[in-house]
Amino acid sequence: MRASLSTVRAHISSLATVLTISGDIDAGNVDPIKACMAEVVVTGNSFLLDLSGVDFFAARGISLLIAVDEACRGAQLPWTMVTSRPVDRALRISEW
Repeated sequence: MRASLSTVRAHISSLATVLTISGDIDAGNVDPIKACMAEVVVTGNSFLLDLSGVDFFAARGISLLIAVDEACRGAQLPWTMVTSRPVDRALRISEW
């Protein structure tokens, strides 16, 4: 069993909000990460989800992407993400 190790950092500027996540995203930490994301999306800036430092991305991590999409859509904010190989693999397998 993998330990739920991740680092979450938010950088908010007048141009964009960047949420950078590194380490693992799995069932043990996806809900706290979603809560952090929900706090920073409301800043009213474009949103960038930086997953380039993610080493492990469990299927449950897809719910994080759905939550980001719903929050940004509700706030009428454009968003994008930068991925890593593990994230790309999960997205490809899930056809998301």
